[in-house]
Amino acid sequence: MKKRKLNEITKLGIILFLELIILILVHFKPSIDIVSVLKIPMSKEYHEPQIKAHFLNKDLTNKIRKQGEVNPKKAGVYKLEYSVKYLGIKSKKKVTVIIEDDIKPKLTLIGNSVIYLQNGDEYEELGYQAIDNNDGDITKKVNVKAKVNTNKNGNYDITYQVTDRAGNQAETKRTIVVVSASDPNLKTIYLTFDDGPSQVTSRILDILKQEKIKATFFIVKKGFEYNDTIKRIYNEGHSLALHSSTHNYKYIYKSLDNYFSDLNDLQNYIKSITGTKTNIIRFPGGSSNTVSSFNPKIMTKLTQEVVKKGYIYFDWNIDSGDTGRIGKDAIIKNVTNNLGNYHTYVVLMHDYSLNDQTADALKEIIKYGKNNGYRFDKITKDTPIVHHNINN
Repeated sequence: MKKRKLNEITKLGIILFLELIILILVHFKPSIDIVSVLKIPMSKEYHEPQIKAHFLNKDLTNKIRKQGEVNPKKAGVYKLEYSVKYLGIKSKKKVTVIIEDDIKPKLTLIGNSVIYLQNGDEYEELGYQAIDNNDGDITKKVNVKAKVNTNKNGNYDITYQVTDRAGNQAETKRTIVVVSASDPNLKTIYLTFDDGPSQVTSRILDILKQEKIKATFFIVKKGFEYNDTIKRIYNEGHSLALHSSTHNYKYIYKSLDNYFSDLNDLQNYIKSITGTKTNIIRFPGGSSNTVSSFNPKIMTKLTQEVVKKGYIYFDWNIDSGDTGRIGKDAIIKNVTNNLGNYHTYVVLMHDYSLNDQTADALKEIIKYGKNNGYRFDKITKDTPIVHHNINN
């Protein structure tokens, strides 16, 4: 009798134990530890959320499975689901990841950030571009605030602002400096030499070195025998600029593709010699040329496209006339007679082969400039731009 009671008690105990185990399994699922909502700014590096899983004292972290992905480079709301299974029981945890756009648009000016105008000149907006990491090109959303009085000397700021859909705002400004023609602080001569290098270039470099001034060379692609001359231009601190690889008007002005193919060839040529690139260019014949008239409006298109591609083109406002056989005295007069009190003078000269008359005139031009309160400099991206009127 006692034995039967003991067996019944044992069975009952086993049943109760099993019921307890079932109760535990039903009411105590594996636990997943992670917050339900994560907000992460795009400016910070994205890392997978820290997560752990366990059942009572047993670590189940390595058994976690994830569904869903997050693109940290694109703002938005992402849904993730984490799950873990143990002893046939599965737990799930849903997580919302919010990638917040906190990156400002990139707002850049086309052309110089400082523009010098002579009193009475008209200011023409050079343009700008706004690119957002999420919204793409938002240039049309740029708000321009400008109050420029070109009839009154002074500094005027033009403010550019743009806001993306997330509310991030970018701002930049351009300063317009309006000066009198008689302002002595802005009289600068930029000597420029086209169509070299040649043996004449070495003579010119010797003179520039003696006079301790810098100049700008708009070169044409030549044979390897002039590689050292190009290196010398670069090493002595002058500006190496792009003119043309072929200087063949019929080819380069036939199409936009031809022009940029020619320009890229020259760019690569210079880089192979100096290891650097330049974005300063001069069109063969200048932007006002009519030799391109066989292709109507090609110069109108090119002058717009080079700026869009990040190049800065320069024409001239003094022509030395040295392409004709006029002698050094006439070249000197062509330059010095056209100097006045304007702030920027870009002088067109040439250093192609056998053009010794230019080298002969150079010292006298430099002497005149120094004696009359002018300074000499090389063209850089910050040089006030000199453009011609487009004739095609």
